[in-house]
Amino acid sequence: GGNATRNTTVVRSNYLWDESAAIYEHSLKLWEGLSEDIDYDVLYDPRGVLNLAHSLGDVREGQRRVNANRLNGVDAEWLEPEDVKAFCPIVNTSPEARYPVLGATLQRRGGIARHEPVVWGFARAADALGVDIIENCEVTGIRRDVSGAVSGVETTRGFIGSKRIGVSAAGHTSVVLGMAGVRLPLESYPLQALVSEPVKPIFPCVVMSNTIHAYMSQSDKGELVIGAGTDAYTSYTQRGGLHIATALRPNTGQNSGSAFGMSADNVFGMVQAMQGIDFVLQGLQGAEGRAKFKLVAAAARPPFRGMNTDAKEQECEPFGDCIGGLNTEETPNGSHSCSLATVFI
Repeated sequence: GGNATRNTTVVRSNYLWDESAAIYEHSLKLWEGLSEDIDYDVLYDPRGVLNLAHSLGDVREGQRRVNANRLNGVDAEWLEPEDVKAFCPIVNTSPEARYPVLGATLQRRGGIARHEPVVWGFARAADALGVDIIENCEVTGIRRDVSGAVSGVETTRGFIGSKRIGVSAAGHTSVVLGMAGVRLPLESYPLQALVSEPVKPIFPCVVMSNTIHAYMSQSDKGELVIGAGTDAYTSYTQRGGLHIATALRPNTGQNSGSAFGMSADNVFGMVQAMQGIDFVLQGLQGAEGRAKFKLVAAAARPPFRGMNTDAKEQECEPFGDCIGGLNTEETPNGSHSCSLATVFI
């Protein structure tokens, strides 16, 4: 549920900056072996990701990105218009087009993965490792004791006691942590997506355009999956922009919806949570369930924990003692306690 079923399934690592390229390349390598790791086919398909260039500025930026990617060990190629046409025949490379294609970057290892199998696969792997997954259980509050430390979460199915809580709630992270009295310097924006009815295979790869700020691919079921940039306003609405899509491309879309993106002025210094909020998982591309996280504890300012650059780093294996097993046990008053509660919305 949630944003896991509202994403547009693209997997890539062709980012410009060294820091972004490193973490997304690590993520892409995890995707390449994910099906084997969790013993579940996530339908990862490295069909290639094209980023089109429509102006001289786009060409210069694209070639700069290719060179930066290669320096970081990330596969990247520059294609001329005729090469773009050969790789993806449906792309209109006519010089008379409104946005003429002057070339494109290509990452052949990039592609898509089907979101449902990813969720199902991780859930099955987590269950096999002893994690209790409680469905239809909305978190309605975070309880703190007299010292201010977290003591558990209130849910629609009762109270779950826990001294440690992890939050992975996408654009609603601010809302969830607000239940504990923590205000994060984050802004949530709707991110529009459109999925068509299934059609015959016509789109062999992922095509992106920064100028138009849109991207498109075709799922294994045949749906055209189209994404756009974030809306220009902050909101928690989940209404789709179908009226906009149909005005631009009549009779194209059947399903539309919005997920959430977030922005923060200082990502690495943004979390100042109280004792017991051990980590906030946001923004890593898809494979965070298999990555080793650097969890940073602010040793100098108890009872706070957060992502401070001055703090000491702690590594945690997901599904291990720090992130995974809940080891729940019933208390005499009928509530439950566990070593860690992870909040997913």
